[in-house]
Amino acid sequence: GAYDHTIRVWLPDQERCVHTLEGHTNRVYSLVFDGKHIVSGSLDCMIRVWDVEQ
Repeated sequence: GAYDHTIRVWLPDQERCVHTLEGHTNRVYSLVFDGKHIVSGSLDCMIRVWDVEQ
């Protein structure tokens, strides 16, 4: 999560961002990944669930 309201998905072995998730309207402070979904929490008082298979 980032101060710019986005979530970036990285390939650490290649040191590159492969996808940017947009949808929050304030800083993203909390993330959890279960292998299929990313759940994010933001200062916009929203919790979002992202399906990483899409």
